[in-house]
Amino acid sequence: VIRGGLHDEREATGEEARRLSCITALTFLDSNTLLVANGSASVPASGWRRDLMQKSVSGSVWRLDLKNGRLELI
Repeated sequence: VIRGGLHDEREATGEEARRLSCITALTFLDSNTLLVANGSASVPASGWRRDLMQKSVSGSVWRLDLKNGRLELI
């Protein structure tokens, strides 16, 4: 959920949003787009370091359109 600014209260929606259980980084691509790094598809953020050391490759990067809440795997 975004707090403050132009997109206050915007959140990711849909089935894809449920797959983001291990967010490790966020950055704005522009004022309407947020990039989301999901460190692992198999463990929560608290287990990400262990997952990394086990050389798991289930992480992903997503683009969140803040205008409509749509998530896209990139």
